[in-house]
Amino acid sequence: MRALKQGRKFILPPSLLAALYIGLIATALVATAAAAPGSGSFAEEAARGMGVAAASMLTAQFISSGRIKALSSGVGLDVILGFHRFAASMLLWFVALHVLAFVAPTLAQGPARAGQHLLTLLTSPRMLTGVFAVAGMLAIVVASVKRDAWMKYEVWRLTHGLGALVVLALTGHHVMTTGTASFAPGLWAFWLIVFGAAGVAFAHIYVGRPLLARRVSWRLDAVTKLTPRLLEVTLTQTRGPAFSFIAGQFVWLNFRPGFAQPFDNPFSIASGPEELPRMRFLIKAVGDLTRSLPDLPPGADVSVDGPHGDLIVEGRAARAILLVAGGVGLAPLIGVLRSLAAQGDKRPIRAIYAAGVKENLVYAEEMRAMESQLNLVNFFTVDEASPDWTGGVGPIDATLIRRALDGIDRDHTLALICGPTPMMIATADMIAEEGVPLSSIIYERFAYD
Repeated sequence: MRALKQGRKFILPPSLLAALYIGLIATALVATAAAAPGSGSFAEEAARGMGVAAASMLTAQFISSGRIKALSSGVGLDVILGFHRFAASMLLWFVALHVLAFVAPTLAQGPARAGQHLLTLLTSPRMLTGVFAVAGMLAIVVASVKRDAWMKYEVWRLTHGLGALVVLALTGHHVMTTGTASFAPGLWAFWLIVFGAAGVAFAHIYVGRPLLARRVSWRLDAVTKLTPRLLEVTLTQTRGPAFSFIAGQFVWLNFRPGFAQPFDNPFSIASGPEELPRMRFLIKAVGDLTRSLPDLPPGADVSVDGPHGDLIVEGRAARAILLVAGGVGLAPLIGVLRSLAAQGDKRPIRAIYAAGVKENLVYAEEMRAMESQLNLVNFFTVDEASPDWTGGVGPIDATLIRRALDGIDRDHTLALICGPTPMMIATADMIAEEGVPLSSIIYERFAYD
């Protein structure tokens, strides 16, 4: 996949993330081999290689956390976080193989001997930081998988970031003080650079970006209840360099600007850039933070970090556009529609909007009004129909997708999807089955699990 120009930015192929990890691992292996050519047994060399790969992959995890703007705006949050999760599981496998390779030679002597050897390794003072690092990695992964059930979002964000930093320090100590090549000057310098770069990425994410965000001041204008659980939040920029974004992107909002992370949350921008210096957001009140938004006083300061994300039309070649939204997933897509309407776009646009009940189809009247401004056809559907409802009933299915795509060039259609994760995955499959190229089907998930 080639890189596509996105205004002044670039949409990067996801394969670059894989190349980053593979390149770093290969460089680390070459540096280790050059510093201390293999002189041990096959098992020892395999163990060393697995350990080097695991350490390299850990440092790259700080880059693929979803908070490096150049990547989140160029690759897409869903790709980055998906790769971050995949790399975390691979990292644990490398760690497990690193340990098991040391134990493998004793397996021929029986499980008891192998278990005794493993226990000796794990309890050795020389291996202490490595053991703690592995325990920390496991704790971080398990906490991420069980986050919704175990802890509040802010607690998880804080422990995830600080825990990762502690694991990085423990791993750095283990790598640079254990093994035959630990004190080779060239290798020591290499690991200092690699672990230092990861530390710089951490500082950029948790200190640098929040400080940069403070250069720009935003005022909370209003929090409007559209439904009992759906809110429209309106901000206005009051100070700093002019903010810019592309319709469909998201930002991290901190409604406690006196505090740094982990008190910020990602929200899609529900307005087009043509409305700046005002920005609108469609937010569902489901957590502690979002439920408290109506209590914030107008005029309160809000910190904005962004823009991020790749759920955009601009910069992509498309003769027709399909937008599919489920519930609050309308937020970025109504921003795209508002921007297209402001630009007077002439391409065929089809919009599917699904909600539980008619009352939750916020902005539906605005979308209907846009049909006179754009070459737009709307398809509305609800799970539960009221007596006065005349639109579709039921979830988004293949029949509805087929109706929306009827009469437009599917080979050159760009599809943007936003909503609950199962809905996005199922919808993407159905759109692909109708002939829209996979490379033209885009969705993003704010999911770390």
